[in-house]
Amino acid sequence: GPPEGCPCEKMIASGHLETVEMEMEALGGSFLVSCTPMVDDKGRIEKVIHIATDITERKQAEQALRQSEHKFHLLFDNAPVGYQSLDVNGCFLDVNQAWLDILGYDRHEVIGKWFGDFLPPELADIFREKFKQNIQSHGLIENVEFPLMRKDGSIVLADYMARIGRDEEGRFLRTHCAFSDITEKRKAEEVLKKTQCLLT
Repeated sequence: GPPEGCPCEKMIASGHLETVEMEMEALGGSFLVSCTPMVDDKGRIEKVIHIATDITERKQAEQALRQSEHKFHLLFDNAPVGYQSLDVNGCFLDVNQAWLDILGYDRHEVIGKWFGDFLPPELADIFREKFKQNIQSHGLIENVEFPLMRKDGSIVLADYMARIGRDEEGRFLRTHCAFSDITEKRKAEEVLKKTQCLLT
């Protein structure tokens, strides 16, 4: 007989002549059920053929992937350093909450925008050229320091570390970048340097 919840009765009543697919849970598993109407010589539906495909493993894999993605996003958003991902044009694909907190922006003000717009104007063209060079890299790019502009116009000195994400054929996918706000660290180093100069 037809599985519970099958639309075949409505199909017969309405004369619907297309195959219908539905997902259902039964016998401790997940199934994709295909309902195909068979018609008589007058074009009337006389029966419906049901084909059930076991998709339990696929559903379990999808659930595991969702859990993995959820765990990743928890780690990504709660990381103590700023994370960002740029596309091949240097535009933002993603940023984490620390990035937004450090620079004072809301997510919708950042995603899709060009990274150079968040640099002091005199550095935007330099970034454009450096970015073209960096996306050719196959290793880790680290200890790159440059200033970023907060939303309020103040400056943050960032220490960046980046890796280029590529597909199996080596084609560029996106950048993976992390940065630390070293503004206060640099200020403290300057004070220490001045103090040492006074003492010598």
